[in-house]
Amino acid sequence: RLLEALQGRMIYFGTRDGRVNLLYPLMGNVLIGSTDVPVEDPDRATCDEDETRYLLGVVGEIFPEIPVSRDDVVFTYWGVRP
Repeated sequence: RLLEALQGRMIYFGTRDGRVNLLYPLMGNVLIGSTDVPVEDPDRATCDEDETRYLLGVVGEIFPEIPVSRDDVVFTYWGVRP
């Protein structure tokens, strides 16, 4: 339902905590992400369960009528911009 709701478009949005997040269609799924989370050691950066819950929660703020849960997550990844 989330993929259909995007109608082929990418959405960037800010949240109350000042973070910028994004949703976009990717290979038949939806990429849910955040930008610019400060990390002290790039080698230890990870998309942990707290971050996963956060991202699922912000999707609920944008699309409250579309339930998305941890069971819907296909995979997670992370990266650090220099």
